Order: sequence, then C-alpha cells, then structure tokens
Amino acid sequence: MFKKNRYNLSGKKWLIIGDSITDKRHHPKTKKYHEYISEKTGCEVLEYGVSGSGFTVKESFLERLQRTPLDVDYITVFGGTNDFRLGSKTLGVFQDRNSESFYGCLHSFFQALIKKYPTKQLSVITPLPRWRESEGLWNSRGETLKQYAEAVKEVTSFYGIPCKDMYSEGGIYAKNPVFLSAYMPDGLHPNSEGHRYFHNKILTFMESL
Repeated sequence: MFKKNRYNLSGKKWLIIGDSITDKRHHPKTKKYHEYISEKTGCEVLEYGVSGSGFTVKESFLERLQRTPLDVDYITVFGGTNDFRLGSKTLGVFQDRNSESFYGCLHSFFQALIKKYPTKQLSVITPLPRWRESEGLWNSRGETLKQYAEAVKEVTSFYGIPCKDMYSEGGIYAKNPVFLSAYMPDGLHPNSEGHRYFHNKILTFMESL
C-alpha cells in the first residue's frame, strides 16, 4: 500500500472517459493507472471507460458525455487508438467541423465538454504508442497513430485544454521486444506492471493542473 501524501487530487472526484486502457472490465486482472493514482492520492475515480470505444467508434465519447455526472472536480479524456485502428472515418483536417472525420469529431466533443463543464479542471491524454507486427504502422487508410495523437494535441491546444502527450513523451518503447514483454505483452494493452510504470507520469501531469 502506498503512503498517502497530500496531493491536489486528494479528496477530489476524478472522472475519466476512455477506452480499454481505462476500463476495469477489460482484462479484469490488470490493475489500471487510475487505481494506482487513487491509492496514492485518495481521490475518488469515476471510471467511464468502455473497451473498443473512442471519439468516433462504438459508444463514442460524445455519447458517453451525455450520461456523466456534474458533481466532479477533474475530468480527463484518454483515447484515440481505436479511432485509428477500428474507426471507419478518415483523419480529416483541422478545419473540419462535421462528424465525418476524426478532427471533426474532436471539435464536436471538446466543444460539448467545455459547455458541460465550463468551471471544472479538464485534461486530455493522447493515445499510447502501440506495436503489433501483424498490424504494421498504418491503418487501412494509410494513416499513422502518431497523426491521431498530433490531432488530439492540436485540437486541445485550440480550446486551451491541457494535454499530456503519452505517445511521444510517455517513455513507452512500443517497438522494443523486451519492453513489450515486461509491460505491454499484446503490443497494445499495458499489464499491471505497465500501468504501474506510467501512472506517475499521469499523476505528475494531473498535479500540475
């Protein structure tokens, strides 16, 4: 058990909207990053992760936003990998403002997020790097996950929402077989040790807000 120090998150309600990296129902034996953070800080996590979801796929983040509670202190959105690999919508461009592209869906979601939580502390985390030999670097549309991570950074910057770049600055060496074996055996989902490995980076980010 971690020794509890005083954190900004202590005693706060932290709402997280995400995919399988956040969803405790996915790989139920895997301890998630937010569980480590909750143990350290004493914050209450309201986990709204759904495996396979994203900004454009499954029950989209925008759809899920309709059922999130108002009584929270921090809201974090963590996703994008399923839009890259499973989504049928193109990446698009920053100027898009419709639901036909990833960029357009980002704009719609973050506008709605700010409208619902204008006085709360908002934050975003880019998708993690991933590597599966069978998938390769590009999706079926010739796009890379890095492009999706950069889109998240670009749109959040436009709206003034703090964003943690876990794709490029997370210390996750997705193409290294030793790293994958230790922390991310399937090339996508961190195991418990993987979540332990990177949770402090997210905690430091959250504490800086």
